[in-house]
Formats: sequence, C-alpha cells, structure tokens
Amino acid sequence: MPGHFTFTAIDHYGDEEVNYRDSQFGPRIGNFMGKPIFQSIDAPEGHFVFSRLAQYADDGYPLDQLSSNEVMFPEGVIYHREG
Repeated sequence: MPGHFTFTAIDHYGDEEVNYRDSQFGPRIGNFMGKPIFQSIDAPEGHFVFSRLAQYADDGYPLDQLSSNEVMFPEGVIYHREG
C-alpha cells in the first residue's frame, strides 16, 4: 500500500536518529513482529530497499550489524540505500 508518511530510522552509528519526512513507502511485502515490511522507501535522503531482518541478541537488535549505507526501520528490519 503506497503512501506518504514520516518515519524515523536508526543509522548504523546508533547515536542519532535519521528522520525522513514526506517519505513514500512502496508495496507492503510482509510483516515482522506486527509491523509492515515495505519493498522500498523513497525519502528526500535517498531510495531505500528492504535488505533483511536483523539478528536478535540479548535484549535487542545490535546496530553493529548495519553497514554505513543501511538503516533499521522499524526495529529489526534493515533497509539499504541504493544509488
């Protein structure tokens, strides 16, 4: 279900949140822990494509599993920036 939304993703440094306003979400391709997984997200900061689910460890999803071109949104779902 495409649409324009605002979302907050956590970058691989974990020390700041990346806020995307007026983002457009591509088709919904699944669910994870009750949250939708979108095929892609188009934001002013770039085009993000679903990559994979994060590995859970202890009490959460460690951010060291993200590379510099990836964000986690929502918790546990990893998208990579294309382009």
